[in-house]
Amino acid sequence: RCIECHKKLGEMPGKKKKAMRAKKLSRKEQKSKKLEYQGEAFHYNCKDCHKKYKKKTKKKNAPITCAKCHPKGKKKKKK
Repeated sequence: RCIECHKKLGEMPGKKKKAMRAKKLSRKEQKSKKLEYQGEAFHYNCKDCHKKYKKKTKKKNAPITCAKCHPKGKKKKKK
């Protein structure tokens, strides 16, 4: 199960990402720490696979941008 390795909900907070870069952790170490978060793992796996699919098939039906998977909802009109 995913949750066994990716125990932290959501994405890694920006402050933690900046701190990792400031500590000059290797890319491998940064990736390992990011993938503790479920959101980061989903994004990494989905986007990577979608990019490969698009390159292989030359089709554009596999989303790789935020808005394609996370569309902004319509704002409610105030009365």
